[in-house]
Amino acid sequence: MVNTLAARIVNRLRLFRARRMHKTVRFKVGDVHGFYAAMNAADIPYCVLRWADDVPFAGASDAAYAHDVDHLIGRHVIADIYRIASARPGRAKCDFYSINGERGSAYARMPYLTPALAAGILEGRVRDGYPFYVPNVKDAFFSFAYHLVYHKGTACGVATGIDGITPNPSPARDYLAELLRLAARADIKLGADTTLLAVHELLRTHRWNMPLDLMVRWPRKHAVLRALMAHDQALLQPLVDQVAGIYVFVLRSQSRVPQNQALAVEMISTRFDVLDTRVLSSAEVASLSRLTRGGNWYEKSHVDPILPTDIIVCRERSQRGPLPDGMSAEKIAKRYPHIHNTDVLIKREVRSALRKAQSDPETQTSVHATDNPTETAETLHAVMGDDIGRYLLNLRHHP
Repeated sequence: MVNTLAARIVNRLRLFRARRMHKTVRFKVGDVHGFYAAMNAADIPYCVLRWADDVPFAGASDAAYAHDVDHLIGRHVIADIYRIASARPGRAKCDFYSINGERGSAYARMPYLTPALAAGILEGRVRDGYPFYVPNVKDAFFSFAYHLVYHKGTACGVATGIDGITPNPSPARDYLAELLRLAARADIKLGADTTLLAVHELLRTHRWNMPLDLMVRWPRKHAVLRALMAHDQALLQPLVDQVAGIYVFVLRSQSRVPQNQALAVEMISTRFDVLDTRVLSSAEVASLSRLTRGGNWYEKSHVDPILPTDIIVCRERSQRGPLPDGMSAEKIAKRYPHIHNTDVLIKREVRSALRKAQSDPETQTSVHATDNPTETAETLHAVMGDDIGRYLLNLRHHP
């Protein structure tokens, strides 16, 4: 009784600190079998992300286990996990990352994985002979590859394939061996000479890469990530040059009624010339939410994703409108460092107007906008795919 009471107090403090610091919480668990049995019985969406064979089950092994067990979890379940973990105090270090990066289960204020990818992992999770859930074979490989390329970088010890950036010769684990093992299970061909750059390209091919607009905002930019940002920017640059002066406003699911669309277009037209409006197909919704950050389609305060439904493509005007009330150019530059045209901040007024029109007091992000030509290029390419060239040609002929 004393141990569980102490665990509740310590874990509450851990959760409070994680929420305040916008990081993920770490609970220390003893009865690991019982912990996962309770998680399963409570039908909590979770999975052990990697190294499933190493999860410490014997009580004596809890203290000796030097690593932590990383979990992906659903939205708004951390309080339930707190109660389950507190009833089973021990020394197995368990970290929890939510799909949407809500407070207490975030990675330095960010979702640990791209939310659309994380949601897919939980939807496809399996037991695969374990007493807990794990990603299916394909997701296990891709999520591990994502972790090495974007989270670990040189620390994983895998050759980078990037001039001037050398891997750590003594990584904490044999990450390359595990990557190759997972690749073989998933029937993906990788050789022992593979590099992080090659894995990044593989992830891009399978739509499992970290989007460029997320790379730019990622809080821990190691050398590999910085190089990949430059790499992807160079690949996208020809398209970026073509969309100079063009911005995209994205309406999201809770604003999906005709009068709201008309109101948004009317307000945006006070700052931009509207070139096109487009209702997104289900395939385009999936692509846009998977391949762009979009201000985070899975918001911290909502259980369900607030997905894109429509895009409004605009051209900037030679004269910019006034800055938002109470905001100076210096304040905008500090708060919105990626914005190239302050007129995109009309999205704040559009959001407010849509909330008022819907009598909705919640601060839902009903409208997203691209901040610069790179984001415009990435967004339009995600929607149009191979048709992007023809689409931009039509836009250029717009009066």
